[in-house]
Amino acid sequence: MNHKIENELGRHAPLFKNILVPISSEYFTIDLIRTACFLAENFSADLSIVYIPEEETFEFIQRKTDPYRTPQDMNDVKKKLISEQRQIGKEIILKEIEKVLTPKNIEFDFTIVPGIFSHVIKKEVEQDSFDLVLMSYKKYCFVNYSVLDEIDTSIWVECGNDRKSLLVVCSNLSSNQIVVEKSMILSRFLDWDLRMVYIVDSHDGWESDDHGVKKRKKSVDELVDEAKSFIDTMKENGVDVQLVQGDIEHEILKAAKIVGPKVVVIGRGYKRDFLGFPVKDFQQRLVGKCKYSFLFVR
Repeated sequence: MNHKIENELGRHAPLFKNILVPISSEYFTIDLIRTACFLAENFSADLSIVYIPEEETFEFIQRKTDPYRTPQDMNDVKKKLISEQRQIGKEIILKEIEKVLTPKNIEFDFTIVPGIFSHVIKKEVEQDSFDLVLMSYKKYCFVNYSVLDEIDTSIWVECGNDRKSLLVVCSNLSSNQIVVEKSMILSRFLDWDLRMVYIVDSHDGWESDDHGVKKRKKSVDELVDEAKSFIDTMKENGVDVQLVQGDIEHEILKAAKIVGPKVVVIGRGYKRDFLGFPVKDFQQRLVGKCKYSFLFVR
């Protein structure tokens, strides 16, 4: 791994070249645009911003309106709501975006696509070669965030803070090779502090390969031995790694609280419950419980 890490760090290739920034009509934060600006400046990335009037909201309103309205009446209401959201996108959201990006001479594409948040993102990713989806997150709203666990593109969930540090999470459940490579490039390129933790999930004895694919179940002692080998390798690269055991979700939240990073970097991985079934919406749960930004590396 030493040789590969050195090669990756020596290339100085930008991590992010083509960034998709989806904005739900349910939630807009200027921190999202500031981060998009920061990444575009540092990596010379192209920005594609899509504003999504939420169909989930329209359907909720329709269910709450007079049940005796005809289908045509309901369709007219939906068209009116979409039209109003389009105007908000053009007259308010776009202007706020321009206030941040235009002074920096950062060009961007801006489109309005009504639909369901996750569905629109997946379709956009399928149609173009985005290497990062930069999005925000809000609890207790109509937005469908299933995309967090469903696409193969890296996802940055921006929660907003001005720190300059990374918490890098490795484990027996995630693709550690690519996490290490990309986080080290990010840290050195941006001159951000890097803290790393290796979590042996003693509640899930499966290990994953570098693509996040489950290989075979191992004992905790075997997983700890492999973790120590990984840590020794990282020390040779000048990186100290803390080893902990426990439930990965709990340990990530605990480490984030201690470190207080700008971004928690974690690889694609899967957690299973005690019966061996995949834990549903694992990454969405992490985002919902942690107040720091996440970068899920693919």
